[in-house]
Amino acid sequence: MILVDPLLMLASLLMLTALPIYFSQIRNGSSVPNPATWMIMSLLVVLNTATYYYTAEKETWKTMMAIIPMLGVITICVYTYVYGKFAPLAAREKRTLKLTSGLIVFWPFVGSDIANALTQLLFLSSAYPTIEALRTGDGKEKALPWGVATSAYTIMTIAIGIDWWYGHADLWQIIYPVIRIPANGLVYYYARKSSRDST
Repeated sequence: MILVDPLLMLASLLMLTALPIYFSQIRNGSSVPNPATWMIMSLLVVLNTATYYYTAEKETWKTMMAIIPMLGVITICVYTYVYGKFAPLAAREKRTLKLTSGLIVFWPFVGSDIANALTQLLFLSSAYPTIEALRTGDGKEKALPWGVATSAYTIMTIAIGIDWWYGHADLWQIIYPVIRIPANGLVYYYARKSSRDST
């Protein structure tokens, strides 16, 4: 479709913008990544890319929206770990890590579409520690990169929705961006709220 690829390119460009912004925030201390969220995400982005490549029927720009976050998340996670910039690992984070580890066990035993859908549900659960930390005042995040990422996934959802409408995609493809909208969007909301409450 003529409209689909430009929308996916725009989504990819927004994601390429969000990740460096977040990286710079970690370096200057204005964002402190939650260890459970980022450790889980660093594993899930690899699983997501491995399965979404087939779910998206090997289409370049759809797959790029899995590859770009994978490279960015792993880079951020490694940097944050090496330089000791993670927030403390509290009981909430430990519970989330245990739950996610238990669910990942089922991942190799299902087909690529179901495996990718399971990965997206785990993505949603991975955002919980960051959201809850911000909600309770324990977390420190700036809203901008989360808002940009939410916009990227929204545009990706629209693009795949158009592709599906014209019969060129199935609904399995849309689960990935749809799940990432609330995962990123809720972090954006609570980061904005936390910023307003502190002023």
